[in-house]
Amino acid sequence: MTGRRGIPRTASARRLLLRHAAVGSRAGLVVALLVAFSAAVALALPALVAQLVTTDIRARVAELPETRRVLAGLLPEPLSRGSGAAPVEGSTLPEEYRARFGAAEAALAELRAGMGEELRAVAGPAEWVEVSLALSTPPLREGPIPDVTTRVLLDPRLAPRIRLVEGRMPQSEPIPPRNTFDFAQTLELEVVMAQATAAALDWPVGEIRGAEPTTVELVGVFDAVDADDPYWDLAGSPLEPSIAAAEDPPFAQVLAYGDPLIDPLIVRTTSVWFPITVGDRLDIATAGDLAAQLRDVTLDPQRAALTPSTVTVSLSSELATRLDEALAAGAVVSAVLALLLSAPVGALVAVMALAGVLIARRRAPALALLRARGASGLQARGSLALEGLVLGVPAAVVGAVAGGMLVPGIPSPASLAAVALVALVALLPAALMAASPAAAARAVGPASPSSRARRLRLAAELVLGSLAALAVLLLLTRDHAATSADPAVAAAPLLVALAVSVLALRILPPVLGLLARRARRRPALGAYLVATRAARRPAGGLAAVLAAIVGASVAVSGLALLTTVTQGVDASARIAVGADLRLEQPRGLPEGTDEAAAALEGIEALVALDELGPQTLSVGAARSTVRAFATDLAALSRLRPDLVPPEALGGGGASEGSDDSDGEGRLAVITSPGVVDLGSTRVQQSLDDVRLAGEPAVLLGEAAVGGGITEGASWMLIDTADAALVAERAFRPSLLLADVDPAAARVPERLAALAPDADLRTAAGAADALRTSSSGGALDGLLRGVIGLGGLLAALAFVLASAVAAPERVRTVAVLRVLGAGRRQTAPLVAGELLPLGIGGAVIGTALGVVMAALIVTALDLTAIAGPAASAAVVLGPGLLLAPAGFLLLTAAAIAAAALVARRADGSAARRMGDDG
Repeated sequence: MTGRRGIPRTASARRLLLRHAAVGSRAGLVVALLVAFSAAVALALPALVAQLVTTDIRARVAELPETRRVLAGLLPEPLSRGSGAAPVEGSTLPEEYRARFGAAEAALAELRAGMGEELRAVAGPAEWVEVSLALSTPPLREGPIPDVTTRVLLDPRLAPRIRLVEGRMPQSEPIPPRNTFDFAQTLELEVVMAQATAAALDWPVGEIRGAEPTTVELVGVFDAVDADDPYWDLAGSPLEPSIAAAEDPPFAQVLAYGDPLIDPLIVRTTSVWFPITVGDRLDIATAGDLAAQLRDVTLDPQRAALTPSTVTVSLSSELATRLDEALAAGAVVSAVLALLLSAPVGALVAVMALAGVLIARRRAPALALLRARGASGLQARGSLALEGLVLGVPAAVVGAVAGGMLVPGIPSPASLAAVALVALVALLPAALMAASPAAAARAVGPASPSSRARRLRLAAELVLGSLAALAVLLLLTRDHAATSADPAVAAAPLLVALAVSVLALRILPPVLGLLARRARRRPALGAYLVATRAARRPAGGLAAVLAAIVGASVAVSGLALLTTVTQGVDASARIAVGADLRLEQPRGLPEGTDEAAAALEGIEALVALDELGPQTLSVGAARSTVRAFATDLAALSRLRPDLVPPEALGGGGASEGSDDSDGEGRLAVITSPGVVDLGSTRVQQSLDDVRLAGEPAVLLGEAAVGGGITEGASWMLIDTADAALVAERAFRPSLLLADVDPAAARVPERLAALAPDADLRTAAGAADALRTSSSGGALDGLLRGVIGLGGLLAALAFVLASAVAAPERVRTVAVLRVLGAGRRQTAPLVAGELLPLGIGGAVIGTALGVVMAALIVTALDLTAIAGPAASAAVVLGPGLLLAPAGFLLLTAAAIAAAALVARRADGSAARRMGDDG
């Protein structure tokens, strides 16, 4: 009895499938494991990258002080000049101040309401502090600080922030808003002051200071309820005075709070800010929108009716820059990952195809029987596709569940794409097994390709080469500012690997054929047989060659990128710190610290710098006020040659520097990049008219980098011989930069002991911080993971290629044994199958890996990960040799395993063989 289409029920596809499932299950297990791994990675990797970038974003924002995070602006007039208005809903103004400040509060609330959704969600209601004119309030008694200037702050929301220690809150007669003020009239101001400030100034409660017509009476002192509240920094630091004790004569600048209802015309400026509280709301999905909305608000002045007439408010915040930096680092990680994974993805498909070929060849006799009983070719391929579904779908489900458990996903639009990718992975084994040449149900070896097939192959290879060249061109012309990897660009490594593999398959047979012709002249049979078989049918074909080359190239490119990033991080950390070690105390290191540090064992080079404070550099009419440092320029050039231009070493000091036409000595000045626009024609024409702090100077040029001297990017250097002309005091180091002998022990600890209150930083610590940041650590871990994946795929390629070639190899070895050949004579046959694959993979893969690493470094801006000193060219270290060495060891292990299998061949196998093909 037969079923439909003439297939016997006893030989149905279902029974064959069930019977075959129990035969050759090892190749099916490999397919299932590869599918499960691919599904887990496809689902977990996007969520993992998103989590890492989100963690990096939050860490960078948390490192940013709130004073630099808030959205702040400065108005040149008081808010209290506005007319009264109905309070806004939820007003935080005390009742007595709403008539004066209600209009300002409403205008600022309207300004906040006009912000973007993401910015409005993290920006709190506006706060402000008005600052008065500077009032001279010298002490009534002779003391150490004869010159005191007081500014009065006006804040209607002050009361909940302070705790009165003595006295009362200030009071005044309410004065209606007006546009004129008689500075000759008497103005008696009452203020409260921080307890520490009053003690430092020896200003008791009840004492009146200043001179008519404006006097200041201290009516109370207070302590802050929360001294760590960022409000105090945003208000100008009123909790302690600013005392310049080193000046002659010493002077102090203090801030005190007055009654917000006093005459608003004494107000000089108004500080306005919107607190920014991001919390857990900030992630990779919202950071880009928040940064864009911050730029919209900060780049263009905002118009608001804050006074009787509408004014423009220029707001600023460093939060957008931090978000851009984190997003740029995440984009680099994603782009590197996309470029490095594209080739392994192709190799993974190739390895899966090899396993499918192995399964299909083992099913070939049964499928041939099925065809002989009347089944169609479509049914034969359908049975293999069904087996692929049975292997792929459950494995993909298991892998997806495992990936979701290991890395909980972040809801994003990419989730649907990840699910679709998992579904594609689940269907891939069925497609590969159905498309396998072995699915043609021939029990014998593959037939030689026809002339038409050869022409089609040549055309396909030409198209592939063209696509690879185009992808490389797109990769090289990629915009560094791009935040995502274009699919055509990301496919470049895979297309190049495919093109190289195809070229290798074109080159290997002629080379092996030449070896076969030479071996034919020799009496030994082994070498000739090995070369002939390898030239006629390379083990595993294109799939094995692709997996071998990709495995080696990924390992090499990953190691090269690791070396490049590591060296970039180390160099960037040294630039940021200034040297191997940095010891800094802004008010001056203890006397003799520099001499004691130079005498420490392990210190190879030491430079001392003295901060001279902000100084004005004028080049013609152009003026810049930046922090100046005095140091030994010759010693600094040996420690940090990038900070001292070569022309600066021709002289030093005012006495030895360049002379002007009158013979007067001039100060030698070096600036950080950007302090002076040296490219400006106007500046070039004014280089003979340079002055520093009023003294004639000569501009020797600018440093190559801006880091290593101070936290800011702007600074100036002069020689120690010139320090007295600028500071009018002796050289007093506040900063030490030192290089140490790597073999010396505990140098940082011994250096820190010389100045216990100073801040010690090390380049190694800064480098570790960069490496352990979320993005830096992610890139390092992902590179290592991709390297391991390449090695795993290469190992599987060797095993499967050996397994695919095993039946023919066993039959050939058995025939040779029957003809009298010994095991030593048949051993080269085993090695000859895999040795070309291993050597070709090691040589070609190493070269391809170096090229791909160079392309990636050229196409991507690694400074977001490795810092400003990241190399624009790939760095090849000695560790790069580990990849080809490991690959050759892998080849040797595969040959040894295949040889053990071949030893079991005997003469009975020859009698059972069909066609050696």
